[in-house]
Amino acid sequence: MAGASANYFRRFYFSIEGRIGRRAYWLFMVLPFILLGVVLGLASSAQPVSSRWPVAIVILLMPPLIWIGVAVSVKRLHDFGFNGWWVLVCFIPYVNIAASIILGVVPTQLRSNAYGEIPLRVSAKL
Repeated sequence: MAGASANYFRRFYFSIEGRIGRRAYWLFMVLPFILLGVVLGLASSAQPVSSRWPVAIVILLMPPLIWIGVAVSVKRLHDFGFNGWWVLVCFIPYVNIAASIILGVVPTQLRSNAYGEIPLRVSAKL
C-alpha cells in the first residue's frame, strides 16, 4: 500500500498528464506553497542578516518547486479543457497571482475531455 501512495504522490506532483479538481489544487498545491513561504520567512527573520542558509535552501528547492507548480497547474488547466501551454501565463509577474486564483475557482468540466475523465471519478492511479 505504501508503494501505491508513493506512486500516487509522484504522479500527482511530477506528471503533467491527467486532470485534478479545485480541492486537490488548493490542498496539495497552494497551501503547501504558502506554508513553505511562511516557514522560510520566519526562519530568515530569526537569523542574523549575515546568515545565508535560508537563501541556500531556497536555491536548492526552487527547481523542483517550479516543476511541481507547473505540473499541478497544467493538470488543473486540463480539468477545464485548456491546453497545458497556458501555464506559461503563470510566469508573467502580477498576472501569475490572478492566474493562480482563476485555477483555483474555475469549476471542473463536468464531462470527459481530451485530457481524461472527471477528476471525481478518477481512481487512485490518476
